[in-house]
Amino acid sequence: MNDKSLTLASILAAGVASLCCIAPLVAVGIGVGTFGAAAWFEELRPYLLALTALLLAGAFYLSYRKTEDAECADGSCAVSPEQKRKQRALLWLSTAAVVMLAAFPHYSGFVWSEMASAETTAFAVSKGESEAVAVFAVKGMTCAGCAAGMKATLEREEGVASAEVDYENATARIRFDPAKTNVENLMAAIGEMGYTAKLMERPS
Repeated sequence: MNDKSLTLASILAAGVASLCCIAPLVAVGIGVGTFGAAAWFEELRPYLLALTALLLAGAFYLSYRKTEDAECADGSCAVSPEQKRKQRALLWLSTAAVVMLAAFPHYSGFVWSEMASAETTAFAVSKGESEAVAVFAVKGMTCAGCAAGMKATLEREEGVASAEVDYENATARIRFDPAKTNVENLMAAIGEMGYTAKLMERPS
């Protein structure tokens, strides 16, 4: 395997390692809800990041190692200095891409908030004559992006006026019209996203 193959494989591994936060972003962005397998990918994340690091290390080794003249006697590894510089520049650019992908869970909340602010009017629900608020404890969120994705998805649900999802406290506060939906429907909606919800505060 050459350095190009290792570099591409490392980018792929880093992307898969961050699917727990990238996939919900894509799912909500195209209007298909959220990504139910996010928690499963979160469990694999440490192993995928370790694989990414090994692949990148191999790519750097192959790119910067000194090639013995004997190894190139048949001309199979003849690379001009200009080509070598381009390959190394591409490797460093790819490394930057890997770092951005691997770190996505840490800044995903900002990306989600930007999306939410741009789509606030699309998620607006008119306030009915009656209104209730329920608070849930939520298990399975792996980053701020999960919270923002859950908020965006919940606010698409029939009868939901607004949703406040707190990643750090693992809670979801949902304001809804009891004539159009109920606690059971809200819990089911959260469950379909791949999370577990438990009612903390009954509708008031």
